[in-house]
Amino acid sequence: MFHLDNISSDDKNSEGKFTIIKGDSDPSIQGNIYNTETSELVSATFSCSSHIEFTTDQEFLNLFSDDTYATVGYEGAVVKVQLKEELLFSNTKRIDCRNSFWGNKEETFYKLWNENGGERFLSKLEPSDLTHHFMIMNSNLVITSRMDMRDHDTVIIYLGSVDLEGNILQINQIDPEIYHLHTSRDHVLPSKEELSGRILIPTVIGPEEALSILKSGYETVQYEEGCIPFSLFKGETVILRRGYKEIIKVVPKCFEMRKVIAGNTPNMKNHLYRLMEMSKDESSYSSTFPYIGCLEESQLQIILDNSKRETSFIVNTYMNKDKNFNPKSHQSRMSNILTNCVLFCPLRKIDIFINAWRDYNECKGLIIKFIKKHNADIRHGKYEERLSEYHSKALSRIRNLADVSKIYASERDSRHSYSSRMDYSLRGLIDKEFGPSLYRIEKAILSLRE
Repeated sequence: MFHLDNISSDDKNSEGKFTIIKGDSDPSIQGNIYNTETSELVSATFSCSSHIEFTTDQEFLNLFSDDTYATVGYEGAVVKVQLKEELLFSNTKRIDCRNSFWGNKEETFYKLWNENGGERFLSKLEPSDLTHHFMIMNSNLVITSRMDMRDHDTVIIYLGSVDLEGNILQINQIDPEIYHLHTSRDHVLPSKEELSGRILIPTVIGPEEALSILKSGYETVQYEEGCIPFSLFKGETVILRRGYKEIIKVVPKCFEMRKVIAGNTPNMKNHLYRLMEMSKDESSYSSTFPYIGCLEESQLQIILDNSKRETSFIVNTYMNKDKNFNPKSHQSRMSNILTNCVLFCPLRKIDIFINAWRDYNECKGLIIKFIKKHNADIRHGKYEERLSEYHSKALSRIRNLADVSKIYASERDSRHSYSSRMDYSLRGLIDKEFGPSLYRIEKAILSLRE
């Protein structure tokens, strides 16, 4: 017999009279909410019964049976709503996630949900044992999908309602004031005007269409496969629903690489700097980043100026002409990382990565110029007060750079001037800065210029 006392304290979280299971050897109870005193199940959740990476056409088609159907696979944060004795707004780890957020602290999960169909849903919600599951699809929350968000900031998707026996139920009769059923194949998402503040019902797709999405995604520009295999970067997730309890998430071959590019942070600039650090080790580089090629500045500008739906086509066009890549060159390896980012990241983050790359290429010169110009002020503590509270790690490193470069520049050398020796020293020191350290130093120096 189930009892909360048998669950490790690390795998549960209690808030008031409720306890939620955060993690357990039995995935069927993860996310369930129980009465803390009686261990009675209050709110049931569902999760994917299995997570499968696409392999071959036939193996995927064999997953279908008489009680199986496929839907478009959306991406975002899952929240659960139940109205019984009181309203519960939870996720898989927190009983009350009203104030949870990702990236933008002003846009909490509850605010996003409520303002994009949730308020309408609550206005007609009647008390029951059902736990209603939704996905919040927001540009901050999309990390592995290149689905075109069109003119949306946020879309709420209805995933299903779960009873206390774990059955996943769907809506029998769609209320057009609350829900929108999107059937057009011109775009995977309706426009903002079409959705009109309602909750989206997942689009049902046939086996062959699901197979096409897994392999090609939602790209509208058609072009021939060239030096970059389509299987390397194309494809989108689909969801299979089998019976009342089984959900299978099938991901494209590029899914894991997209996760590497996405990272686990809303700060894409910081993440790009971390990725660049991985360019230092030539021996392990190729096991992480495919050799795609390098994009020139003019080519990056063309990507910025055009629709992001055409980015893959543009990248492939340039790479088919000239990869311009030398794996022995450190700069080439870094540039190839950017190309990977542009080809694998969500469409709305392409511009962010390109602009972060531009900052990355300029920041070392910015740091050298600042430390060289203000070397004495840094060593004498002029910036201690302004940087110590929010940039203490960067301050320590900036002081060290100023001290070391000063010592080197002060050495007797009739062949070179004091200024040129300091410049040479700083360039050697800064060239070894990567990742979080480089990001922190740049951020601290930019804060002094505000």
